[in-house]
Amino acid sequence: MKLFKKCAFFLSILIYLGLCALIVYLSFANGEISSAQSNIVAQIISESLSYLNIKIDPNSDAVKHLVRKLVGHFGLFLITGAFAISSVALYKKNWRQKLFLFVSFYIFGAFIAIITEVIQMSSEGRGPSANDTLINLSGYSIPFILYLIYFIYVYFKGKKEGNYIEL
Repeated sequence: MKLFKKCAFFLSILIYLGLCALIVYLSFANGEISSAQSNIVAQIISESLSYLNIKIDPNSDAVKHLVRKLVGHFGLFLITGAFAISSVALYKKNWRQKLFLFVSFYIFGAFIAIITEVIQMSSEGRGPSANDTLINLSGYSIPFILYLIYFIYVYFKGKKEGNYIEL
């Protein structure tokens, strides 16, 4: 079981770093390529929703905008944050090292959220946006906040019952 947890920990970190690299890579795309990527995702979402008898126009500007914000910014950072937290949760050393890992992952993800917008300054047809940075940080922060709530709940529940629970 220990070997499985170690492998899961390292796999989680590899996926996390891969997602961070993907986010940085995508931020270098020019406006035309980024728009084409958003159009493909909008088309996939439209086709998927049509199976549920929900009709949306994947070519409308509102849908494209929503796809860029919800999928491209919020969603991608939410998934990345989830892998960061899974790495923290799988780490089974002492709580100080786990806290250091938690803070390090958060700072690194926040740096990626900011630097990707700065990178867009040099991409033709794109530009940085403080709003996009906040959307990135929001998506990335949700798994961290949920883990903190869980950690506090388990800690105080264990303390109340006289048990020490390692998270």
